[in-house]
Amino acid sequence: MLKLNTLSGFGSGVSGGGGTVGSGWWCGGSTGWDVTAQELVYATHIVSLVTTADLSAGGQSCMGVTDLINAVGYFCGGNRTGSSDIVDKLVYATKITAAATSADLPVASQKQTRFTSDTAGYLPGGTVGGYSLKIVKLTYSTATSADLGSGADIDIGYGSESAATDPTYGWINCKYNMNKTNKSSDTTAVTTAANLPRETRFAGSVGTQTLGYGYWFGGGDAPWTIVGTCDRCTFATDTTAALTSGDLPTATYMQRCENDSDVNAWLHGGVGDDEAMDLMPFATEITAVNTTAALPSAKAETGGVSTNQQS
Repeated sequence: MLKLNTLSGFGSGVSGGGGTVGSGWWCGGSTGWDVTAQELVYATHIVSLVTTADLSAGGQSCMGVTDLINAVGYFCGGNRTGSSDIVDKLVYATKITAAATSADLPVASQKQTRFTSDTAGYLPGGTVGGYSLKIVKLTYSTATSADLGSGADIDIGYGSESAATDPTYGWINCKYNMNKTNKSSDTTAVTTAANLPRETRFAGSVGTQTLGYGYWFGGGDAPWTIVGTCDRCTFATDTTAALTSGDLPTATYMQRCENDSDVNAWLHGGVGDDEAMDLMPFATEITAVNTTAALPSAKAETGGVSTNQQS
């Protein structure tokens, strides 16, 4: 398929081309019930398979959360071989993944989204038999997971939510309503002023910690058309608008996006574009394929974490 925008990563003249210290990790995913782990080294823009980091059980639609203080990432739930309540822990220094049974989810879940704080990972929505309104919180200090209760529930369950993190809130796109979870009080409220311009399911999404924006990429709109649009939420004003410069080169959904130090957003795979890595430098807000970071195998519905920034 013709790519409209393409970057090689080096010598491109695009801000963020050289990357920063750290890595992005994407594990599991389709096709099939995959266990494999892919590491993107931000400084080189090269993606490699790392077998020591493979998941303990293969699966699609698990979700990753990063614990920057303890330098570990968790891959939670998903449509796994065995049970879908499994949580795996990746130690960044050793690049080894193993089951973290104390953190297993309270109920089997898949297709959740995520946001994070310094002390916890949050897993809203997804499917738990039917569509879930719940948010599960994984507390890093104890490596345990629990349902936050009705005060944190999202307002619409559709099994296709997408979320972004800022220092205070998790911003959750629930089909067409934007929900905000206060990470201090663990309570959620609807903020319709920040709704995306259209109903959107299975979008890729990423938040920034110092820049004040969240971004939603692609997904499916109503009734079900795969799109390549980019929308930007300004956190300070609770407003969202189309950002055409950030539109994807190829329409896709179920991309997994990671934040490299508030310098670059890396958009991994996705249905319909599953061998590509897209890059959006936050300085330019222009999204293009990064050919240096071509994936070693086709991927969609992965779980992702970044070693240097919450997403």
